[in-house]
Amino acid sequence: MYNHYQMQSFLNTTLEHLKKHKLHPIPENYKVWYEYTCTSNTELNEEIDALMAQQTAISEEICHKLLKKYFVSNEQKDFDAARLAFSHLLNVVISQISNWSSNHGSFCQALEKCTQKLNSDPSISEIKDIITDLTQEAKSMADASNDINSVLGSLNNEVKQLRKDLEQAGSEAVTDSLTGVSNRRGLDERLRNAIAEAQNQHSDLSLIMIDLDHFKTINDSFGHNTGDKVLKLAASIMKKNLRSSDFLARYGGEEFTVILPNTNLKSAVKVADHLRKAISAKQLSTGRNGQIIGRLTISAGVTQHRPQENAETLLDRGDKYMYKAKHSGRNRVISDSDLSSY
Repeated sequence: MYNHYQMQSFLNTTLEHLKKHKLHPIPENYKVWYEYTCTSNTELNEEIDALMAQQTAISEEICHKLLKKYFVSNEQKDFDAARLAFSHLLNVVISQISNWSSNHGSFCQALEKCTQKLNSDPSISEIKDIITDLTQEAKSMADASNDINSVLGSLNNEVKQLRKDLEQAGSEAVTDSLTGVSNRRGLDERLRNAIAEAQNQHSDLSLIMIDLDHFKTINDSFGHNTGDKVLKLAASIMKKNLRSSDFLARYGGEEFTVILPNTNLKSAVKVADHLRKAISAKQLSTGRNGQIIGRLTISAGVTQHRPQENAETLLDRGDKYMYKAKHSGRNRVISDSDLSSY
């Protein structure tokens, strides 16, 4: 167990690592570097040390890969458990089918023997014996058929449940639990797909990076519960004002990202400004005593995807414009078209 001073030292060192590698202080990056600082995961430390020895830049993408590699989420564990359950079920079915096939072979052999006996001019007593044998074999075959039908019925039900479990696990793995919109993992996956689609179809793709202005002040003045409500409200307003084809994600902390497929820069700037106005139109107050918080504003950076550009570069540029918007007075939108002015 670490004492207060050790934990404070770990915190400071972790933040220094994030600053050194120019990484955003989001939970995913913080987790990787805090564990590295604590030296609690030898393999993680060895891999990061090797990367730094090779003078490899520890990017957001590399941090994400390290997080997935060394820190398995509960959702992933649920996903793996569902897969194992399905594998076990399939083994049971295979076993039942094998038994059924064996019984089917025995039944065919019994039929052949009965046919041979009937062709050899049997007596009435022998015919009775043949009928008895056939009855027993038919019963065994029917029992085997009932067993496999029962198993196949169970399989059908289990597959339906498994599909629901997997869909839920997959959804939870890419959903931000507070706001209900996509999380960083879901964003990374969707952005990669959106870029690939834009390149294949030679279509426009734009991105908005959004930061809630003065959010830290709201948290410090009114508490984290109020801060959480503000985050949920902002996400809800943005979602209502976007197309179904657009994609909203919580990038981390009070930052959000919007992916706009089939949208050029000019249209994307209009979307960002529309979101800015929609959010600032809401007067905020605390639920407890109705204390006025004020109007929430956002700073947004808008950029359009460029040919052969990867997701990391696109996000970085949008992030840079967003910070320019904040440093230029907040409550505004900065885009590619404004670059020459800054």
